[in-house]
Amino acid sequence: MSSLMEVKNVHSVTDTMQTFSTPEEWKSRGMKLFWEKNYEMSLMCFKQVGETDWEKRAKAAYIMETAEQIRYYDPERAHINLLEAAEIFLSIGRFKSAAECFYDLKDYKQAGSIYLDKCGELIKAAECFTLAGRYKKAAEIHAKGNYFTECLSVCTKGKCYDLGLKYIDFWKQHACQHDNVGKSAEIRMEFLESCTSNSFVHKDRKSMMKFVRIFPSMDLKRKFLMSRKCLDELLLLEEESGNIVEAVEISRLIGNVLCEADLLGKRGDFDKACSLVLLYVLSHSLWVVGSKGWPLKSFVQMEEILEKAMIFERQGSNFETVCIEIKVVSNESVDWSVLKHNFIASKKCKSFLGEILCCRKILDFHFQYDVTKYVWDDKLSGNLNGSEELIPCSSVSVGTLFHFWNSWKNNVVDVLDSFECLGDVDFGEFCLKYFGVRQQLNGLNITYVLLHPAAEWVKNI
Repeated sequence: MSSLMEVKNVHSVTDTMQTFSTPEEWKSRGMKLFWEKNYEMSLMCFKQVGETDWEKRAKAAYIMETAEQIRYYDPERAHINLLEAAEIFLSIGRFKSAAECFYDLKDYKQAGSIYLDKCGELIKAAECFTLAGRYKKAAEIHAKGNYFTECLSVCTKGKCYDLGLKYIDFWKQHACQHDNVGKSAEIRMEFLESCTSNSFVHKDRKSMMKFVRIFPSMDLKRKFLMSRKCLDELLLLEEESGNIVEAVEISRLIGNVLCEADLLGKRGDFDKACSLVLLYVLSHSLWVVGSKGWPLKSFVQMEEILEKAMIFERQGSNFETVCIEIKVVSNESVDWSVLKHNFIASKKCKSFLGEILCCRKILDFHFQYDVTKYVWDDKLSGNLNGSEELIPCSSVSVGTLFHFWNSWKNNVVDVLDSFECLGDVDFGEFCLKYFGVRQQLNGLNITYVLLHPAAEWVKNI
């Protein structure tokens, strides 16, 4: 029934058309049919009066419509039709229609060029270049039209981060020209976060920090880096910004003792800086891999690090004590007279650390000394507590061995006894230093941090 109706309608239109006599009437009917999308019948009208451009336009529109109808079951033929229609539209200056054909052909670059050069439609042109993968071109077009959001969106999609930064700088300098400055700042921040996140995912820390440094505030920089646990980068940023207090805290979180000491030195806290360096050297000397807490062992850059402690302490308040502790901790080969001097100096400075370590070194010296060279007729008292009588004793003897053995034993017993009850001397600080443990206050809580979590003593707990 529907077929019969179509035939009847066609005949009706044809009969009507035969009544037209003037070119204007033919053209008017043709245009009416064209806008009704009856392209085939409009084509007949335009042919009748020689309207060449309208005839081509109707023909191209008819071919384009046909292509749309067959695109799924005959895509090859549809492609040919669209290309033919596009060429016809171009020939008569119907550029937007031609661009639509190229868009349907997925020739986005050609479509974009026509929208841009012939139609002046920036948004549509940028869309086409984006689809074509020409992100820089798309961003340039958006920037030309002052489409801030779209420009940065394309830069993000195409990973054109440096280009995006260039446009951000430009818009920042001309922010007063924008009505919605707050919205622009929000979009700018979203773009920067996208840049930094992408760099972080791809492990490009150098690029990441380039973008982080452009964040509008230090709080936003900290928030981003802390959320990604990029503490080394945050430490560098805080130090560059002159935020020494914050940098000290971050270096403590990282566990970078030497860096923390350097920062404390910059802050003028030389005693604490020196104490940290000595702790670092002592713990490394006692608990490097394979060590069991004695003897002290040298390690790479040990002398340089100890020199750093001396530099700090020259400006500190405990120069004499630090000097003797550095001498004791350093693993230089020393003779008998130097060992005696260091022991006496440690007692004089009331450095228990220097005293007990030096005492143990003296015992080792005795144990390694040739027994046949011991002085056996020795009047040195076994109960010698003062240091005065040691000075004239130039030889290793049974008396010196007896004395230092008792001194060592008494010190060890005092330390062990202090665990059960507090005496006149608090040996807790010594124990923490010896085992390479830092005590840190976190509000009302105390945290103990191991400088060497894999130390031998930890394994045996």
